[in-house]
Amino acid sequence: MTGRGRAGNPVPKLPRPDATLDIRPVPRERHFDVRSVGPGASPDIHQTVRSAKELEEDLVVPDYSGKNRYWDETRDQAVREFLDRVISDGRVDYRNQEEFTPEVTWGFCILVTSYSEEAQRNLDSAVSMLVKIVDRHFRDTSPEFAAFGQEVFKRFKLELFENKELLEDASDDRVREEFNAYVRSLHLWDDDYDPDADRARHYRDNLNRPPGNDSHRFCIVLDEAKIKELAAFKFPINPKEDDRALRKMSVKIVCRSWNYPDEPNCETLYIDGSTRKFFSGIDQLPLNRFVEVYERLSHWHVDDMFPMFKFLEM
Repeated sequence: MTGRGRAGNPVPKLPRPDATLDIRPVPRERHFDVRSVGPGASPDIHQTVRSAKELEEDLVVPDYSGKNRYWDETRDQAVREFLDRVISDGRVDYRNQEEFTPEVTWGFCILVTSYSEEAQRNLDSAVSMLVKIVDRHFRDTSPEFAAFGQEVFKRFKLELFENKELLEDASDDRVREEFNAYVRSLHLWDDDYDPDADRARHYRDNLNRPPGNDSHRFCIVLDEAKIKELAAFKFPINPKEDDRALRKMSVKIVCRSWNYPDEPNCETLYIDGSTRKFFSGIDQLPLNRFVEVYERLSHWHVDDMFPMFKFLEM
């Protein structure tokens, strides 16, 4: 909901738009040379994926009779449902093409804003750390459901946007516009649909906010400090301790659909218990909930989950 702030409780002002966007504007459409990382980046991924039906044929239903039977069964079913969702989402043909190849992968987009020698030296280790979070997450299944977890992880990939000229030290505003320009280049809409006319009709503006899929709801931003932090992380020996080890770690995300309020001091207001929070188009994605955030995107908008640290604990 929207509010102006009350006497004695002023609404915090958000930073105004990046002035350099007027001097060096971002085009409506931008093509990036995206680098994919993770098992889903394999060139033969379409030939090696297995359907949920194939996995079910080999499944021996576990014996959920132990003291943790409810948790074990819930966990296994969650992995199975996650795979179902990845498969069904990939079958959506946004462009209504006569020949359509389903998308079989899932994951996040990462925009890199630091290009120092140290950042470049640590970048691959930092990204590998994020991939490893997902790998270890889906290993936590019963032995009978291990194939489902392996299948979900096999489909996972991160897409890296690396361009020193365009992204070095980029503001959150510039990151958002560059990401929108990239998503527009994908043309994820029917030829008869005009996203700009639809935007003008509903929002009365001409912002570049084209349609996209769940992987495009937000982008992760990696600057030099975050790259160094992720690259230096050491995982616990026991994967069951990952939640505790990752609890205070996060990565910054920039919401692609967000735009500045029409009026100064009039911000989007979210009530989290007794605490008032104002969404500014950015948030921190907790790394101990890295997979869960993607799962939630099927039912929640990014701003609905703000702040993620508290929302995911509810």
